[in-house]
Amino acid sequence: MTSLRLFVGLWLLAAPGAWAQRAALPASGVGRIVMAAPIPQLSAPPALTPAASLAPALAAPAFSPAPFLAAPAPLKLAAVDAAVVQFSALDLKSAPAAEARGAADALMARALGARDAEAPALALGALSAAQSSLPPSAPTPARAPANAPRVHLLSKPLHETVELGPVARVLHYVLETAFQFVKAAIAWHATGSPAAGAAVLAFDLIKMPPMITAQSLADLGVRYWWRKLSTLRRLADTPGVTRIRVLTTGEARFSGILARRQENTGLVFMDAKGPLPAEIPGFGAPIPVADLADRRVRLVLVHDGVSELSFWTPSLAELLSGTPMPADIAAAWRARLDADKKDKTPLQRIFDFKKEKELRVEAHLSDGAGGETSLGTIAFGRSVMRLVGLSRLDRVGALFGRAPAGRAIPLSDTTVERGGEKTVKGAARRAWRRLTGGLIVR
Repeated sequence: MTSLRLFVGLWLLAAPGAWAQRAALPASGVGRIVMAAPIPQLSAPPALTPAASLAPALAAPAFSPAPFLAAPAPLKLAAVDAAVVQFSALDLKSAPAAEARGAADALMARALGARDAEAPALALGALSAAQSSLPPSAPTPARAPANAPRVHLLSKPLHETVELGPVARVLHYVLETAFQFVKAAIAWHATGSPAAGAAVLAFDLIKMPPMITAQSLADLGVRYWWRKLSTLRRLADTPGVTRIRVLTTGEARFSGILARRQENTGLVFMDAKGPLPAEIPGFGAPIPVADLADRRVRLVLVHDGVSELSFWTPSLAELLSGTPMPADIAAAWRARLDADKKDKTPLQRIFDFKKEKELRVEAHLSDGAGGETSLGTIAFGRSVMRLVGLSRLDRVGALFGRAPAGRAIPLSDTTVERGGEKTVKGAARRAWRRLTGGLIVR
């Protein structure tokens, strides 16, 4: 726009003969403006201030016969500059065709020296805009497309619990024990030595407890994956939903060496084109979020019924981008959780299987005006310990000099695709994403 002003200014300050030649020709392309009255010869303007030069023009009646070219050069430049500012402020992508055509005609009229009652007002507006802190050449802020999906936060978090029944618990022990005896029998048959089979059996019995723990955790993980995928499919049936993101934390409960129960919870974000229903079964009313960077969540640690004074207040954009907990907040929470274990050795802390009492993290969504909406518990038990850097692996790392650090809340991201490719190649390409829960086709 600066180059356009410079070009028009040099054109206005050109020889008067060139203006006389252009006045007899109509404007082509944008508007057809013909100068009917003869254009007088330009003379050197007196030394007037902008306010004094505008006073006679503002007092003139509408459609004054005084030609615009007879005005002082600063007045003409200011009027043309105002027309340029008015045209550049117009969003040509979204503006109606008639409005865009009118602005272009007005700009061409000022450039060709049109005379009308709006010229002095435009000049006065340009002089005022020049004194403003915002330059006329400042770019227009980008606006989001009208059909862009809008993010909604469900007012109730996700709660899913999976548990191994009596039959599954017995099978985990029986199958793993039988597998060890089968391997010992194979070793005996292959070597012909009972001592070889007994050695294999003794070695496998030593590693059997951690294997049972790992297999039961995997069993619970598969069960939770299927339960969560079924929930996401129900949410994907909501009209207009294009994406579902879940901030998920979970805790496993053990019965001896067997992982018996797993509880998961987390915040659910849904991107949708258009409004969502007033109530979503099981998740409450969706809360529209206009700007993820402006809305913040206050996360409070509750231990033994007492809330920690220091709390974490990340924005929704930070949570969805995987930002870990700040070091100072994580250190304060670790000090609070280790307060009752200060007399224990590092090894005793690693093998401490005592159940934490009322250990959870509560979430409160800020509305930006001083109010808050409670979102409930989003982490509890051992998941809180992992979040602040106090899991058993973190304690083992501390023995080797590794400093504990806060973590980010795990995030699952699922795209909802309606229709999609019907070919075999397209279905095979998306099979893995659908299997892992990253894609739901509706």
